[in-house]
Parts: sequence; structure tokens; C-alpha cells
Amino acid sequence: LACAKKLPGVDILCKDCEIFVSDLANESYDCFLIKEMIHHISSSKLANFCSNLSRALKQGGYCLIVTRPSEDIGYPFFEAAKKVWTAKQPKAETIAAAMLDGGFTRVET
Repeated sequence: LACAKKLPGVDILCKDCEIFVSDLANESYDCFLIKEMIHHISSSKLANFCSNLSRALKQGGYCLIVTRPSEDIGYPFFEAAKKVWTAKQPKAETIAAAMLDGGFTRVET
């Protein structure tokens, strides 16, 4: 973070993601990259989160959500951690449905 603070045009922000997206102005972003954090949003709040992303995207903008697979693919976790990790990963279909419910018109998995 110390190095990033020195870069021109880079602002450091530490904020709850749900609050962050709800505060965004309409059509204010060209794209979003949501990387390995979507599993931290409860399933009951996922469509609202996606709705705020959709609302904040400019016409023609896009959102890329990257997450880990929900099935065990051999990560080197101990058994208890594997169970928690596997249980918390939303399925691609769940994320896609939330995006469609949230106003996205084109969703690919």
C-alpha cells in the first residue's frame, strides 16, 4: 500500500464492498473486476450488490467476477478448511442468476 499511495491517480480505499457499491453514482464506471471476494456477500444480498454494480456501469460497461470453483480441486488445505472453503463458494449459476436479477442483460459463465 505504501508504494501504491505514491502512484499518480491511485486512491486507497478501505470500505465495506456493499456500502461502496451502494454509494456509487449512476453510470460512473466503465468496468468492475470483482476478484475472489464474491463469496463474502451473503446469498440474500447478492442480487442487490449486483444491482448496484449494474446501475453504476456506464452504457456498454462490463463486470468480470472471478472466484474459485465451488468443488474441491485439490487445494492444499487441511480437511476442515476444505469443508468451509467448499461450502462458501457460490456456484456460477447462483452468481449469474443474481446478476440477471440485478439488471445485467448479458451474463456468461
